[in-house]
Amino acid sequence: FKAPPLSRLPFNARVEVIGAKDDTWFEIALPMGTGLVHQNHLRPISEPLADLAETAAMFLGTPYGWAGNTADGIDCSGLVQAVCLAANIPCPGDADQQAKILGVPIGDNQPFQRNDLIFWQGHVALAENRETMIHATANGMTTKRENITTATNRILAQGEGPITARRRLFPDQSQPNS
Repeated sequence: FKAPPLSRLPFNARVEVIGAKDDTWFEIALPMGTGLVHQNHLRPISEPLADLAETAAMFLGTPYGWAGNTADGIDCSGLVQAVCLAANIPCPGDADQQAKILGVPIGDNQPFQRNDLIFWQGHVALAENRETMIHATANGMTTKRENITTATNRILAQGEGPITARRRLFPDQSQPNS
């Protein structure tokens, strides 16, 4: 379409589908009337995005913005909150709160699995597998994929401390690509 967008909807926006324009475009209710959304940008609430790392990868390249939670800018805890909410997992917005209530603690000697959470003082990342993580970071001012050991060493060298918590969101399930 060549017209400017009527509205920008954030990730996880809940919309009311009024009807189908054709096989790929759906009419939705907006405060100022109606608009069209492509089917690729819709999913039923009953179909959560269960693989948090896969959902987090959708944000790769999103600018870092402290206290942000949109495509215009997102911070580490906002990223975790967005992917958890997409998976229908209740999640607070601050890393320190997330470290206290999400998942279950895992030991320092256990290898990371996909979708584990890694916490530092004031920072959180999501494990993609044993060796890589996805996080929104001021280091590079973007959401990026990074080697866990490299990031941990960099964060420690910057004086921001060691890993403070490791939490497993899905303790009873074997995660793919772990």
